[in-house]
Amino acid sequence: MTDEEGPGRDTLRCPEPSDIQALEATLVDGRYEIDRTIDRGAFGVLYLARDVFLERMVCLKVIAPEHVSRPEVVARFRREAALLAAVRSEHVARVFASGPCGQSLYLAMEYVEGRNLQQIVDDHSAHHQLVTAARALTIMRRVAEGLAAVHDAGIVHRDVKPGNVMIEDQTGRPVLVDFGLALTADPVAVEDTETIGTPQYMAPEQIAPGTYGPVVPATDVYALACTAYELFTGRPPFDDPTPYRVLEMQISAIPQPPSAHRADLAPLDAVLLKALAKRPADRHTDAHELVRALELVRLEPRKSVPPPRLIEDNPSHTIVHANLPLRIETPIDEPTTLKFRDPTQPLRMLVISPDDEVRMVAARAAQIALFGQKVRTKHVRGGFAAIDDADQKRPDLIVLDCLLPDLDAPETLARLRDYAGVTSARVVVVAGHEGTELWMYRAYGIDGIVRRPIELEEMVATLAELARRARWTDASTRDLSPIV
Repeated sequence: MTDEEGPGRDTLRCPEPSDIQALEATLVDGRYEIDRTIDRGAFGVLYLARDVFLERMVCLKVIAPEHVSRPEVVARFRREAALLAAVRSEHVARVFASGPCGQSLYLAMEYVEGRNLQQIVDDHSAHHQLVTAARALTIMRRVAEGLAAVHDAGIVHRDVKPGNVMIEDQTGRPVLVDFGLALTADPVAVEDTETIGTPQYMAPEQIAPGTYGPVVPATDVYALACTAYELFTGRPPFDDPTPYRVLEMQISAIPQPPSAHRADLAPLDAVLLKALAKRPADRHTDAHELVRALELVRLEPRKSVPPPRLIEDNPSHTIVHANLPLRIETPIDEPTTLKFRDPTQPLRMLVISPDDEVRMVAARAAQIALFGQKVRTKHVRGGFAAIDDADQKRPDLIVLDCLLPDLDAPETLARLRDYAGVTSARVVVVAGHEGTELWMYRAYGIDGIVRRPIELEEMVATLAELARRARWTDASTRDLSPIV
């Protein structure tokens, strides 16, 4: 852009979406600067872009021109974009703007930095483990809440799947994403020979509308149940190397109850099997009804068996708790733009560890890294005590030892994120050897891992970076090494 050019809409015109080099060289709609391509799909391209006015990163979905050649499709895209923009839920990616882009259309949405559920499930499967049942249940409740807000707006997502649920780094917030690429397809008038979606998560009415009727909110309930089934058990309810066979199974096969793969899921069987009913009328009517059903599910807490056993022939020396199940396999209005803390209010740090050294190092590191802040430290020795304490007063910062005497650490964090309402607390995990269980905590939202033997300097650096990201203080920008 030359010195005479401003960022107005009349200065630069968006090129053809197929011309990637030209698109990356200009501003979409005069304000979105393309950073990189995230993904490509049947309906267009997903970019990471920077809003040059508001200085924030966004997801920019540019629809392929061939899908917007009909005026009725453009009208419906605009109508549905407006409906999505009106959705108010912290568990649905927000829509910031929509408009023309050359011969196509774009949708600017919230960028959620983190990993999607498919990546998290795959990480656990690679380690022959499963996401803790308590955490999986919390994620499904939150996604169902977001989906309920979408249904309230008169929208059916039609592509709910693990890859379209993000878990935000630091906070662990589950967020339903990827509406834009599916908006160009007619949601109800699908020919019998045409299928739109991912076979493992498609409802029977998406595959055979002539038999099962049109797409309705219960269609999303079915897809969310397939997603939940995979999150809980490590596998979708129906799977086969041949996609056509998967579609046949979605129409005619009866799923096994989740407890057939994982005995502790028996309290969940009735809910998921109802949500997986073949006919929409036999399922939960919409996501609201599914939320109410999930709220009634109670799962037994998973306890630690200290000390954890070390698998000696594991080259990464990963510590594995003996009781981990093996796979035989306030709404936050601005969760990603946290404000600076009021320095007159004490920051509450909860240290969860049976080790007094962890408490002492964490307390000293907080004094250094959060210099100028009033820090009030509470120390508890186990997971149950942590849940009780956090239920009384929400912590801002949690230092969580992975070696606990009662609940194991992932279970503790799962319960804290759910029952105690600790949705925005920042978390640092104190782990064992190099490589110890980092993958396990990505489903919960953490800021960092400090490894044993605990070094004060490392803890200070971790807390300082955490404070910088959370915008608690600007003290983290100074050089702390002389103090340490």
